[in-house]
Amino acid sequence: MSDQSTDAVLRQAFAHYQAGHLAEAEAFYRQAVAFRPDLAQAQAGLALMLLLQGRINDAIDGFRRVLEIAPYDVDALYKLGNLLLREGKMDVSAPSGRIEQCFSCFLRYARLTFGAGDGRQTGREVPLPH
Repeated sequence: MSDQSTDAVLRQAFAHYQAGHLAEAEAFYRQAVAFRPDLAQAQAGLALMLLLQGRINDAIDGFRRVLEIAPYDVDALYKLGNLLLREGKMDVSAPSGRIEQCFSCFLRYARLTFGAGDGRQTGREVPLPH
């Protein structure tokens, strides 16, 4: 698939997302990921669709894949951190806790910069399905 074709698939995925057709958007994001697994935008879109459909563990895995491709993607880091906190899965002491450590630093920075204790106080919390 060419880059132009991948872009077209991503546009279709986003259009379905905007229309509230999450399952259809997920299918298009999966198609884009199949052709370009190294494309962080496609991985992030898929992870978001999983999150919005309440598939939390799959979304966590998806945001981790985004960060493997784009380690400094603040949006993915923030969403992953919120999910890990909410699910009680954040472990900064584990050897694989780099993401958790980064998110912990991000929270400290937010507190120092904005005087915020968490995303709810700054209005930046990711809306998570219940």
